[in-house]
Parts: sequence; structure tokens; C-alpha cells
Amino acid sequence: MKTELTQSERAAYIDQLAGTIEYSVWDDDRWSIISDHALITMMEMLLEREASEPEYLAWLAAHSGMTIDEVRRLDDEERVELQLTAEAAEAAKTAEMSTWPAAPVTPVPAVGYQPLELVCADDIEDTIPTWAWGFDGHGRILNAALTLFGGRPEAGKSTTGRWFAAGWTNGTLPHVLLIEPQHANPYYDDSYAVNSASIGPYGDAITQELIPAVEKQFRGIGQGWARATYGGSTGGWEALASQVFYPEFYNGTWSPWVTLATASAPAAPPGVSGRDVASEVAREARVGL
Repeated sequence: MKTELTQSERAAYIDQLAGTIEYSVWDDDRWSIISDHALITMMEMLLEREASEPEYLAWLAAHSGMTIDEVRRLDDEERVELQLTAEAAEAAKTAEMSTWPAAPVTPVPAVGYQPLELVCADDIEDTIPTWAWGFDGHGRILNAALTLFGGRPEAGKSTTGRWFAAGWTNGTLPHVLLIEPQHANPYYDDSYAVNSASIGPYGDAITQELIPAVEKQFRGIGQGWARATYGGSTGGWEALASQVFYPEFYNGTWSPWVTLATASAPAAPPGVSGRDVASEVAREARVGL
């Protein structure tokens, strides 16, 4: 890192820095006592600010009602004044929002609702399985099963893969559409796939808009009995929440693990109160870990 300046470099640095509003009031005596290292640091900060100027101009334009070109024509002093006005307006808005009454919690409609319940394995009646594929004299994959091609060595994974590829290619296996949406938002990289006062109706957008559009484009069946959700960890919570909040839209949920006791939706910003969807999912699913 450069720590010393030649006389010509020092004069050029001072000339450029003195042209900015924050250093325009400095006199020659003050510049004479500034070290080379300090000048270099000040210049780096100036260059960094100039590099981010487009974003800064866009912010000023959005908070002032001016166009970016109009903001660009302002001098530094006018921009600072505009920035202070915008920041004061934002602070006033935040203070106002803190006095707003909490938004009412909308109860989940009970009509047509299908609560989920945990059932002891001993209470489930035995059924004869229908195998889609077998190996070494034993059934391996059930019809309509969510299957991961993995396991111990010599378990038939390679044979399974060849069978699956052949059946998928020649059409003897029914095809499926696998949708894994990316639903980042301004607060987090995941919306939790539910409607929220803090980030908006992501649940409705995914369920009622995105999925039907994909099914229409790629010839999906488009019926609730033909859909299911799956996921693990946060994805497991979202899979279960989708089934709970849209019981007629999906026909089942599969998840390796889901911890409802610690699940939570994105936090609402200051002054905004929303639904505690995590508690609702845990309550309606009759699950508590």
C-alpha cells in the first residue's frame, strides 16, 4: 500500500479533495499539516464514494421526486441538503409507523379445512404394497413413492438408474413436474412460502399463480390429487405450511425432518404487525416438537 507522495502527487491530491464540499472550507495551513498517509486515505474514500455514486443518485431521485439527471446536475451542497431532507422524512415516517395500531390477525377459515394428525404406527392398518420396481427378488420402489437414488454399495443403485432412465425415456413411467421456486425478498433469501404482512402474499403467488402457470406451460394435470410437496429443514416447514394453508391444492407432504417448535416467518419491519404463521402451522398440524 502506498504511504508516501511526491510533491506533484500531493498537490494533485489536495487540488482534487479541495473541490469537494466536505473539504472546500479547508485553508492552506490545514492542508500543509495533513500527512501523506492521511491524504491517500482521504482520496481512497473519495474514489469509493464516486464509484457508488449511481446508486446514491438513484436513492436521492427516489426520495425527492426528481429524475436522476436532475439530481446529477445539482452541486455537492444541494445534494447534501436533499439527502438531509430525505433522511428527515424517513425518520418522521418511521416514527409515525411506530404509533400505528397493530394489524388484526385474520383467523384461518375452518370451512373445508383438513387438520393433520400424528398417528401411531401400530394403529395403521397393513396394506399390500404395489412395487414399481424390484431387485434381487425384493420390492425396492413403491408406486407413487418419492425416491432418492442412494444407499449402501451393491444395493442396486446402478440397475435402478438404468431402469428409471429407460422407463422415463420410453414413456412407461408417468412423468412429473418438479418445481423448486426461488422466492427471495427484501428481508431474507426465503419467503417461507406463506402470506405475510411483512413481505406480502408469497403463499398465494406461488400456489395460485406460479404453479398453475407452470402446469399450463408444461401440460401438468392441474388437479390437487396430482400435486404433493416435499422438503427438509426450512423446506420441510414450507412443505407442511403449504399443505396446511392450501389443503385442497396438494395431496400430501413428505419431509425428512421439520422442526416446528423453532420455525418462524420473516420478521415484520418496525410498526408492522403480522400473523404468527409458525404457530398457526404448528397448531393446525397438531404437531409439537
